Amino acid sequence: LAPFLKNQIQSALYPQLERPGVNYQARPLFNPNRRSFRRAAQVAHSLESAESWGGYGGYSGEGKADSSIQQRAQSKFSTNNLMQIATAQIQTGPAAPEWTWNQVQCQWSGPVSAAQQVRPILISRNQHRLLSVVRIMLLALLAMVLLGTERFSFLFHRRTAAAVAFLGVLCFSPDQQTYAQEIPDKETLEALRSRLLEVSDAFPRAAEIPSVELNVENDTVTMQAEVHAALTVAVPLPGKLPTWSPVSVSVDGEDATLLRRKDDYLWVVLPAGVHEVTVMSRLPAATEWEWTFLLKPRKVTVQTEDWNVSGINRNGVPEQQVFFSRKQQAVEGDAAYDRKDFNAIVAVDRQIETGLIWQVQTNVTRLASPGKAVSVRIPLLPGEKVLTAGAIVEDGMIEVRLGTGQEGYQWKSEITLDDGDEPAEENAEENAEDGDLPPTRTMELVAAETDDWVERWHLLTSPVWHMTHEGLTPIFEDAETALVPVWHPWPGEKVTLTFNKPQAIPGATMTVQRVNCETQLGSRLRTHKLNAALESSLGGDFQISLDSEAEITSVKVSGQSIPVRVEQGQLVIPIRPGKQAVEVEWRTEKPLTAFVHNELVTMPVASANITSSIRVPGSRWVLWANGPTRGPAVQFWVILIVAWVAAMILGSFSFSPLSRLEWMMLVTGLTQVPVVAAMFVVAWLFALSLRGRSDPGSMSQGQFNIRQFGLVILTLIALGILLVVVGEGLLGHPRMFILGNGSSRTYLQWFSPQVLSGLPSLTVVSVSVWFYRLFMLVWALWLAFALLRWLADGWKNFNHGGAWRSEDPKEAEVSQAE
Repeated sequence: LAPFLKNQIQSALYPQLERPGVNYQARPLFNPNRRSFRRAAQVAHSLESAESWGGYGGYSGEGKADSSIQQRAQSKFSTNNLMQIATAQIQTGPAAPEWTWNQVQCQWSGPVSAAQQVRPILISRNQHRLLSVVRIMLLALLAMVLLGTERFSFLFHRRTAAAVAFLGVLCFSPDQQTYAQEIPDKETLEALRSRLLEVSDAFPRAAEIPSVELNVENDTVTMQAEVHAALTVAVPLPGKLPTWSPVSVSVDGEDATLLRRKDDYLWVVLPAGVHEVTVMSRLPAATEWEWTFLLKPRKVTVQTEDWNVSGINRNGVPEQQVFFSRKQQAVEGDAAYDRKDFNAIVAVDRQIETGLIWQVQTNVTRLASPGKAVSVRIPLLPGEKVLTAGAIVEDGMIEVRLGTGQEGYQWKSEITLDDGDEPAEENAEENAEDGDLPPTRTMELVAAETDDWVERWHLLTSPVWHMTHEGLTPIFEDAETALVPVWHPWPGEKVTLTFNKPQAIPGATMTVQRVNCETQLGSRLRTHKLNAALESSLGGDFQISLDSEAEITSVKVSGQSIPVRVEQGQLVIPIRPGKQAVEVEWRTEKPLTAFVHNELVTMPVASANITSSIRVPGSRWVLWANGPTRGPAVQFWVILIVAWVAAMILGSFSFSPLSRLEWMMLVTGLTQVPVVAAMFVVAWLFALSLRGRSDPGSMSQGQFNIRQFGLVILTLIALGILLVVVGEGLLGHPRMFILGNGSSRTYLQWFSPQVLSGLPSLTVVSVSVWFYRLFMLVWALWLAFALLRWLADGWKNFNHGGAWRSEDPKEAEVSQAE
């Protein structure tokens, strides 16, 4: 009961001393759940700390909501091209608190519908204190009744009180009722039955490919596949794109109309039943290629004379992939090492970057085997102006020549805006000066209808533009470290890109994430140090309002000292865009008085995670501290009141060796030692008093001598404790039991999650430590006079009936009688 009452009193008076990391939830009585909230908090933090997609551009497809598509995107050009313009006012977001306390878990033992609501009922701190006082009074009254104290028996009859207490425990115990589950009605059972018998459209149960016949002649591949479908379903056909290029697809002898390309495979929609799917396709001029599939055929048959095939077992069951390699064909009259020439094919990879400057880098890579020269004319993009020296450009086409040993060729270009003839770079500079960007721009990308090359388009967009597209849907490649849209067009396919200027939303462009303000008190001088971590999207001035008497000694931004600049009583600190740390040191010439208030510091914007601290000299005796709730708590006064109440109770006993006033004086000094040590002194006084009231003749020789020896040991311990109390009081420092938020006797620290402008107001009440030592000197003098009287009375009680026995008194009487 006593520890529980102590915790209740502490919770009512000092809520900041509640132990953080407590997970409030239902716990069984004899098997308490010891799971710590810290582990749950770490798991939640690991989930929340997963990197979200952010970065350099805005992208949405076909009118969808905006979403960032680049994260740490690797630019092919200057990284500054993907940044915002200097005059863009980008929100830095609100200052969010970064502290946690305790967590409440809500759990349900059954199904929950979306219409049900959870309504938490919260009480204020004063209401909690009132309930704590009521709990303490009722529990103390219950303890008095259960202990059988006669003076409190008129309040409740003992049996009635016990019954009421038992009912109260039942009423406030956790609800452990068990509810029987109702039997579902007929409609629910029918719905469950229909759902259980419903045919799934998931692979591989909805469709199968029992057999496939492949006929490969030179660069032409004919595939006949037998497909079984349990319902209307889309089936991925074997053969990954662009390893081969399908020319025609027919189902049961008729041209297939429902086709889609997804995950680099061709999908065909088939109704339920057995179907014959025929695909005519062409291969690139390669000496080897792989035939893969998403839906694995059960049996594969290959007919070819020009290719070697591996990856098919003797029974026709394919492995994960089937590999084809072209056979060496020798022409009559040619040497054995001569081989047939195949059509050369290249890959055109365009890296388009739309930032402050619109530019593109195009890479042409040989796909065919080396040994043959390649010459192709590739069309430029609309508005593209080639900047690479030596490039041959004519009629909107660039001529690319690859030697027999050359693997690729690349060039860089700029893209001219639609409404001007000047390059994008010049327009970007003019628009940046005006603080505006062109409203809307459109770009159309079209794949050339040719079989001489295949194209791929990459698009990297900065936050300056918001892009939407129409036409071919992009994909996002796993090999890319950034989330960049990529198009793999077929000949003739196109995509239209529309770029709009995002409209700025009003908001704060500066955020103060953390503030640490520390004050060092001195007898004649006070020093202050302010550290602020802030983030700004624009360069400007950060103005801090300080005391008019403040003498600024140092100003640093990101660790670099800058000159002190004060205008109209405010400290002006120039900041740059981005994250930075501001450090300011100043001092004020103010004497150290009993009541100390911190200096008024006003920030230009709202701040979060404010830590305020005051360092008190060791020569001061801290009596009280006031500030935000999460801060230090001076527990000495509560301990002193509890000690005085205990002294009143001890003095009310009839066999008490001291009066109420003497007990109050004694326990006042004993508050400076641990409770166990103080209890030794109390036990010593009561033991000596009971020794004088006892009958020595009722004990045997051994019992008497053991008790006397115990009194001697207890007296030595009690005198040693009193000597320690006097020494600590006259030479040491007072124990005020200051705890909370990392505070101590000389260091007081407060925390505020968020403030609008001014930093929290703090108050510290302290006096010179010599007042404490003077008080302890008076107490020591009183203790010296009182201790002489206590020792005299104790000596009389100790010698009552003798100090030591050499023989048993009963045996002595028998011997005298004889």
